[in-house]
Amino acid sequence: MPVIIGSYWDTYLRKHPILECYYQRLIMNIHNRESQISLRRLSILASLVILMILLAGITLILRHESSVQIANQISVTQTMQVLTELERTESLLRDANTGLQDFIYTGDQKYLDSYYMAVATVKPCVEDIKHLTANNPRQNARILALHSQTQAKLDELAQILLLHRLSRFDEANALVNSGAGLSAMNNIHNLVMQMKQEETSVEASRTGTLKWRTRFTNILIFMSGFTKALILGALAYLIILEINNSENFLHEIQRREEWYRVTLTSIADAVICTDAEDQITFINPVAERLTGWPLSDATGHLIDDVFQIVDATTRKAIASSTIKEIEHNQTEKLTIGRILIRRSGDEIFIEDSIAPIYNRGGKLSGSVIVFRDVSKAKALAEQIVYASQHDSLTGLPNRTLLIDRINQAIALSWRNMDQVAVLFLDLDGFKHINDSLGHLTGDRLLQSIATRLQECVRNPDTVCRLGGDEFVILLQEVAYNEDAAITAKRVLQTVSEPHFIDEHNLYVTASMGVSIYPDDGADAEILIKNADTAMYQAKEDGRQNYKFFKQDMNIRAV
Repeated sequence: MPVIIGSYWDTYLRKHPILECYYQRLIMNIHNRESQISLRRLSILASLVILMILLAGITLILRHESSVQIANQISVTQTMQVLTELERTESLLRDANTGLQDFIYTGDQKYLDSYYMAVATVKPCVEDIKHLTANNPRQNARILALHSQTQAKLDELAQILLLHRLSRFDEANALVNSGAGLSAMNNIHNLVMQMKQEETSVEASRTGTLKWRTRFTNILIFMSGFTKALILGALAYLIILEINNSENFLHEIQRREEWYRVTLTSIADAVICTDAEDQITFINPVAERLTGWPLSDATGHLIDDVFQIVDATTRKAIASSTIKEIEHNQTEKLTIGRILIRRSGDEIFIEDSIAPIYNRGGKLSGSVIVFRDVSKAKALAEQIVYASQHDSLTGLPNRTLLIDRINQAIALSWRNMDQVAVLFLDLDGFKHINDSLGHLTGDRLLQSIATRLQECVRNPDTVCRLGGDEFVILLQEVAYNEDAAITAKRVLQTVSEPHFIDEHNLYVTASMGVSIYPDDGADAEILIKNADTAMYQAKEDGRQNYKFFKQDMNIRAV
């Protein structure tokens, strides 16, 4: 039981001032007893701290040397890449030169294809060399010369090919047989050899540095092993001292155990403890209530039999055993999005954490699981999110959710190569009904209209209430503008049919504006604004109709 708090303290107790006060008082009593330790033991502890600091410093140096060796290895690999690309560049230029000469002499198309292939590849090779040697100033100057000479050689070959195509065969043959081409290739060869020598020299220097650092690292490894031996010796001595003084602390340990048991029984969170075989050894009253398993029944059962949890999203079972903690030697923090299946079969949302428990010898002896019921908090959070995205009167999405869905529809339409339609609807004569029959009747009329609008669209589409008597309909996957027109006509017809509310047959019509993505706007705000503009044009043209947005509507509105 005492070792449970070692893993549980940071997770829970520090959040509760009263428990922390009791814990600090207990720690004070322990410190008073420990103050009687001999000066010899204090000296050993101080030496142990110094040795630990030394070991940490050596470890940091070893990590640094390891990173240097890795960097050197990367540099050597980069040098080999440069050498390979240099040989490839020279080979490609020779292939291009040979292919063009063979084409001039024979007229065979395959030699011309070989020439084109070599020309298309040689420039990327030069760019790769430039990128790989960017950190070497001496190579930077040579890469410019290599680029210039390579381009000159390619220009020469291009000129020969042009003369041949212009049927100036004698001039083309003369240029091929001249020594200029051979001289250019020799210059490129010399430049490539210089760059190879430079890279070889750099590689030799790096290799020498790597050997020196390897020797230094070996020395540090030896020092680290020696230091570890000293630490192990100090720890062995401390263990002997602890054994000799164990009787003096027996009473204090008993007090601690009793305090721990009272704490785990009294806290508001559920706690389950297991042994190294994942069998339950303790379960506090809160855990009994949440899982439905009393302590007498749960003791000896495997943790997965009592603490059955599934992922709230995927509904996949989550193993709660300590195998992961054994492998990774870490504490898993509070995790949300999980459902606890109680013994009765009921389900509750929880957040939980699990930590390994180690005995005084440092050996894994079990685990402690802490969890709490968050069903009410989750329901409240979902209610808040829903309220922030939906209209309180009709339950329809509000402007915030509408804009998000329009942007998603735009992204999908761009991928699927179709269109998105936004229909802005405003009721005609709603103010008269609202003023004459009262706001309660007006609200019920809006609810009736919202229901009818939802019946007019497909599942992927969205009906939104912006406020007042304004509604917006989002149509996804619209192939033709006529599809939006069909929906608009159906909506106008449905809205105009009588609404039986409070023993009244209420008649109301609507005017509607339509904007289409991508023709009428590239984002949600512009599409809504343009549809609104078209709606006002529909009102001016006699109401109870719809209008598609046109650019001249904006000009008249301005």
